[in-house]
Amino acid sequence: IVHTELDGTWTFFHEQLLTDTEAHAAQARGEGQSVSVPIEFNQFLNKTNTFGTFVKTMTVPAHYKNQVLAVQVPYEYSAVKIFAHNQLVLESGVVGRDAKSHETMLERKVGYFHVTDRTFTLLYIKKSTSKIFLCCSSLAC
Repeated sequence: IVHTELDGTWTFFHEQLLTDTEAHAAQARGEGQSVSVPIEFNQFLNKTNTFGTFVKTMTVPAHYKNQVLAVQVPYEYSAVKIFAHNQLVLESGVVGRDAKSHETMLERKVGYFHVTDRTFTLLYIKKSTSKIFLCCSSLAC
């Protein structure tokens, strides 16, 4: 098993729950904020009870093409959704726009997806109600 940390530069869309297509269009318009993860919401937003979409385009080695990859979210008290190729890979809790529609969980999750091209986009949608990191999730083959 090969592990790749997902730390690094991501594009963040504050208080937006975007699809892959919407994220690409917003990036093409120059929208979004470049952030280096891991990072706490309050480090760049001065607030903790918020949500948003983190986007990262990944390029994997040629031998990963047509393989099944896994993405892991370590234990954290939050709600997340991760998409690859516009397909839901994993979900923990319920990412909501407000307290009524939000459900936080404390769990470790692993999601799997098939890579059909060397380049793909990961969307990491997150809601935080406490001082919490976008954790150093990892990608494995």
